Amino acid sequence: MKPLKIYDLKKKYYFAKYKILFNKALKEGKITRFDDEIFEKMNSTIIACLPVSLYIKYSNYLFAEGTCYDRSLYMFLALDNAILVRGKNKDLEYNYCKGNEGHGWIEIGDFVYDPSLMLKFDKATYYSLYECSNVKKIDKQTYLQEHKEFVDSHISHDLDEFKPNGKRRLELGVLIFQIKELSKILGDEQFTKDINDYLSLIEYDEKQINMEREEAIKRILTNESKA
Repeated sequence: MKPLKIYDLKKKYYFAKYKILFNKALKEGKITRFDDEIFEKMNSTIIACLPVSLYIKYSNYLFAEGTCYDRSLYMFLALDNAILVRGKNKDLEYNYCKGNEGHGWIEIGDFVYDPSLMLKFDKATYYSLYECSNVKKIDKQTYLQEHKEFVDSHISHDLDEFKPNGKRRLELGVLIFQIKELSKILGDEQFTKDINDYLSLIEYDEKQINMEREEAIKRILTNESKA
């Protein structure tokens, strides 16, 4: 039997320690699941015609695996006083090899919200568990100033924009069709209910939207022919 290399020994020790510390923090209430309150706070921010609360609650359906940067960005944009964080986590390095340890999360006060794990951590506990390094942070005001065009184009805080005659109504078409089809395939009753509740809230009508889209295309073609 070949002796373990130093790196392998460090890896083995890390996960042994991690398991003990994680379970201890869990019992002490320093690690908890995302609760209804945090999802409620994300309801009023809409990205690509869906509330951020739905993106995060059903992130395993609506995001590809390994998209922690996108997930954390969505949460960051939806929550007041949030700090967007990028860094390296030791567990990712040991699980997926060096070069794959980059991770994204958000911080609010003394807490870390990890949208990949869907867990809220005491900040000191999180940094200790995952041995975070190369950490970089950006606050909301700075991000909004540096990405004003992106935010103005893709972020909304007004459901009326997606209701009949709303200025972003037509954005619902293709994506919502895909989401509805996905809900049929998945057979997740809660996912289907939450999607349908949102569509009811914005008075979604597929036939009406298709008619509005056709009218919009006609107007564009008419204006182009006159030009």
